[in-house]
Amino acid sequence: AEIAKKPSNVSFSEAASIPLAGLMALQALRRGGVKEGSKVFIPGGAGGVGSLAIQIAKKMLKASHVCTTASAGAGTEICEKA
Repeated sequence: AEIAKKPSNVSFSEAASIPLAGLMALQALRRGGVKEGSKVFIPGGAGGVGSLAIQIAKKMLKASHVCTTASAGAGTEICEKA
């Protein structure tokens, strides 16, 4: 296990929710059968689970294409990157 210092601009509640959102994203992608070369659609890509699902699909599971939806506003920058 690794330990990281909590950023001062993040509350303890927010910091505690990150691992749960990441686990939920990973489980959903695995249940969906995402593997290397898969094409993936992730609705709500600017949200907590969606933003982590995008990163997990691209980097860990090596999906070839990841498409998403997001409402305009904060957090959408992850949805625009190639």
